[in-house]
Amino acid sequence: FTMHFPFNCNGLVDVAFGHGYKQICPISGFIALNDACPVFPTHETCKREETIWCVIDNHDGGAAHTIVCIATIEGS
Repeated sequence: FTMHFPFNCNGLVDVAFGHGYKQICPISGFIALNDACPVFPTHETCKREETIWCVIDNHDGGAAHTIVCIATIEGS
């Protein structure tokens, strides 16, 4: 899982990612960074019809921010 926080997010945009009822990244709470593109390798088993989700909360009342989140799924 990869996420990109552009410059000037200043820790004001929270991100969490998971599948089904399980939060994967971070394990609990949220990640909020600035000008960063962390990669979180995971080896999670996910069922075929299971929902993959990403929650993004912008707490910056003065500016909109575009956060990019990418999940790579492998398997049959």
